[in-house]
Amino acid sequence: MDSYIGEIRILPYTYPPMYWAYCNGAQLSALQNQALYSILGNLYGGTPNSTFNLPNMAPASPGPGSAPIGSGTGTGLTPRPQQAASVGSASVTLTVQQIPPHNHIVSAQTTTVLTDFVDDPTNNYLGHGEKSGTSSFFTYAPVDAAHMTTLKNPLGVTGVGHGHENRQPFLPMNFCISMEGEYPVRP
Repeated sequence: MDSYIGEIRILPYTYPPMYWAYCNGAQLSALQNQALYSILGNLYGGTPNSTFNLPNMAPASPGPGSAPIGSGTGTGLTPRPQQAASVGSASVTLTVQQIPPHNHIVSAQTTTVLTDFVDDPTNNYLGHGEKSGTSSFFTYAPVDAAHMTTLKNPLGVTGVGHGHENRQPFLPMNFCISMEGEYPVRP
């Protein structure tokens, strides 16, 4: 497979081909990989003149991996970070200020007449009934427009502030970097 040293390709294999390596952030010896080090330097990490890191396009554990984007700016575009800058986060927690204004209306039965009260809320309204004619209890009742009302006090805040899934659709593929090949001469 002809390539330039340091060229990155997306490959469908379950292994890196000969003279290629996964872009998984591995740290390599600069002395044993002089040509690749002369191209990448310490752009992705490592100790100058001793070690260097490959770009990290591997999935993070336990969360998602990275997605490549172009660097720089353009008219009308969101400015992108410089090459090798890692941005974004694995999860996002929404705050009350980020959630659109909304309310939670609760409809309920207003009568204590014993009807077909049930314990299942599916397709029913909150209702009030009497058990054996002696004690009151709240349960659910079928829709009865004549005895339905909207409660004035909305439900309280729900949720506990956990992050949520926020990834675009994806197809896992392997990013590999060429360790040997033609040296890319600068113009």
